[in-house]
Amino acid sequence: MEKTRVRPLHQVPNGPSGIRWLGAMLIVTGLGFYLFHAAQSPARDLKESIDLKGHSRAVQCVAVTKDGKWLASGGLEGALILWDLKKREHRVLQRTKPDDVRSVAFTSDGKMLASGSGPFDNTVTLWNVMDGSTICNLKGHTLGVGSLAFSPDGKILASGSYKEIRIWDVARHKEIATVQGHTDHVTCLAFSPDGKTLASGGWDNKVKLWELSSRRERATLEEQPGWVHSLAFTPNGKILAVACGTNYEQRRPIPGEIILWDVDSRKKRGVLKGHKGAVHSIAIANDTDVLASGSADRTVRVWDISTAEELHTFTGHHEWVQSVAITRDGRTIVSAGGDCATCPGPAGELKIWNVPVPTKR
Repeated sequence: MEKTRVRPLHQVPNGPSGIRWLGAMLIVTGLGFYLFHAAQSPARDLKESIDLKGHSRAVQCVAVTKDGKWLASGGLEGALILWDLKKREHRVLQRTKPDDVRSVAFTSDGKMLASGSGPFDNTVTLWNVMDGSTICNLKGHTLGVGSLAFSPDGKILASGSYKEIRIWDVARHKEIATVQGHTDHVTCLAFSPDGKTLASGGWDNKVKLWELSSRRERATLEEQPGWVHSLAFTPNGKILAVACGTNYEQRRPIPGEIILWDVDSRKKRGVLKGHKGAVHSIAIANDTDVLASGSADRTVRVWDISTAEELHTFTGHHEWVQSVAITRDGRTIVSAGGDCATCPGPAGELKIWNVPVPTKR
């Protein structure tokens, strides 16, 4: 399939808040208002949409429910917003506060949302998605909570912070265990589809596999080429995708890579190359071989994991893309970023991209 690049056609300052639909095109507002259109691919038209006016600082994390109904976004200003993508409405669960929202995750059934904060109260908060109420606050971390993941059955929640991962019993709102092994911040977590393995990645350039039942480390994958920013299992659980990139502390510019690891053999199956900066976030559609990635190079890219082919490149972000999410059918991608003092674009950017219907397995 021919790769498609998408760029904004027009910007209208001070656009209205919320989402507006014009035929097949979705128009979305951030701290500005944009119209996007894609060059036509030989296979299908590709259109990009921008959303969602509500964040005044960088949007650091996003998550989408499996049915594609709900989107959660967390910002540097401390706001947590829940968006109903079908009704095109939103609800502010948490407004500006000293702590920023660093991580969000939904349960598989979409009924519960978890958010992680820092750098002050360092709390994990559980929310009722239907009414927006707070279920409870889970305390224990002493530094910011930069990563969250629910087990497939929604009974277990893992949260990552500096050098540690805490495992929580969701129903009892209790900590089950604290596991340690990383030597720096744990930036990403992912459960295998069968719920037996938890993968973790961090700023120590390490990816670790943990056996959930015993909370013991099963393996450490070969050291990654730079900080590990994001992880995602393929739907069959056989491949773990690892996003990494620039190690800022050592000031070594490392082009972003997405490494595909065979979970059983713990050997590399392939590398997705194309990003010119660190790959900050990846997400895999549950029903397809489609992977979405967001990078410091300000692009969102779409890949076919089975062929290691880059399908599309979306451009339009003014700053780093910090987080991406994808619906289970691979048709919709959400990307987040922003917050540059000198860049001309909006401070908080939250965009929706419509992609061609992927080929199912």
